[in-house]
Amino acid sequence: MNRARSSIQILPGADSLSAFRIERLLARLRRHVPDLAGLRVVDFYIVDAEGVTTDALRRLLGPGPDRLPAAATTLYVVPRLGTVSPWSSKATDIAHVCGLAVKRIELGRAVLIEQGAALPQAALDELHDRMTESVLDDAGALAHVFDAPPRRALRYVEVLTGGRAALEAANRDWGLALSAQEMEYLAQHYVAAGRDPTD
Repeated sequence: MNRARSSIQILPGADSLSAFRIERLLARLRRHVPDLAGLRVVDFYIVDAEGVTTDALRRLLGPGPDRLPAAATTLYVVPRLGTVSPWSSKATDIAHVCGLAVKRIELGRAVLIEQGAALPQAALDELHDRMTESVLDDAGALAHVFDAPPRRALRYVEVLTGGRAALEAANRDWGLALSAQEMEYLAQHYVAAGRDPTD
């Protein structure tokens, strides 16, 4: 039986993509890196737990190898740093119901590249959704998945006085990713309703 540990554990899982999906991904990546030989994508779990054995976690999460397969380059696709994924919320709740003292569980994907060529940003964008995921190139950085950013003060967008221009500035400066249609709708809604923007 494995000894209980109080550090962050990485537990590899099964392959994330079928052979067909791997070929489709390779075709997209080769538009940016034509000589890319091949790759494999494997799920893995990042677990922050106190006094929970690997055996207990495996009973919850399912079987898997002890470590990720070796590769020339390994990239780790994880939930966007500073966020908690919906999958994590549910999995952590299930672990608590099972009596496991788990602080948090997250699910990631390891992209195992057969050759060591660095991928340009355009290729990295094929591997993840920049809105909800981050790509890490160092296993030591996986502990940052559990970092909690400091709480920011509540901010307001002065739509009644600044109109759509205020929304566009907030969208740009705060990284809100609002579409042009969404900003137009919000600006019209607040002006038409004459609402106090602090409501």
